[in-house]
Amino acid sequence: MKRLCVSPRIREKKREGRRELFKQKTR
Repeated sequence: MKRLCVSPRIREKKREGRRELFKQKTR
């Protein structure tokens, strides 16, 4: 049950990491 609470947070962190990677690639 605790995993469900962390799931959304990990998803947001993964999205931010992908955005940062994309910004570095476009640079």
